[in-house]
Amino acid sequence: LQGLRLHDNPALLEACSDVDNMFPIFILDPRFADPQRVGANRMQFLLDSLTDLDATLKARGSRLLLLQGNPIEVLPRMIEEWKITKLCFESDTEPYALQRDAAVKQQAIAAGVAVHTPVSHTLYDPAELIQRNGGKAPLTMKSFEKLVALMGDPVAPAEDPPSRLPAPLKGATLCSDTESLVFSS
Repeated sequence: LQGLRLHDNPALLEACSDVDNMFPIFILDPRFADPQRVGANRMQFLLDSLTDLDATLKARGSRLLLLQGNPIEVLPRMIEEWKITKLCFESDTEPYALQRDAAVKQQAIAAGVAVHTPVSHTLYDPAELIQRNGGKAPLTMKSFEKLVALMGDPVAPAEDPPSRLPAPLKGATLCSDTESLVFSS
């Protein structure tokens, strides 16, 4: 998903509020590991970003949990296994992500899990921009600028997360070659 950072991450702030354990996860979706879709440089950038995120989380008392498989299949199992009560992630605007995230939200809500999905990787919520523009995307820069002026200033960046984050579930084992928690589907 989108939030590969600790700064300006309202989903992370919500995830770590009022909880004993937090499970920062990234799901390696086979759709995005397909060499036909993703080049070597992009994949290496993702892996480097995940390594950096894990180090940053580790410095704050947590770890990045890497899961593998289709998120629609993986998340329900993790919700049950880890007894998740709150699921937080950035909303995404890509067509595949919209379908995936809708299915994930539906599954989580059906399992009694609260779902929090803020828009935070764009300055404005694209759906709100389109709604404000009569249901159509602005077609010129001029019309976009006019629309943004109506929206007002973007939301201020979220505060930094606490210096200590809730740790994942106790007793999880580390994968020796990556030192990241890895679970396969």
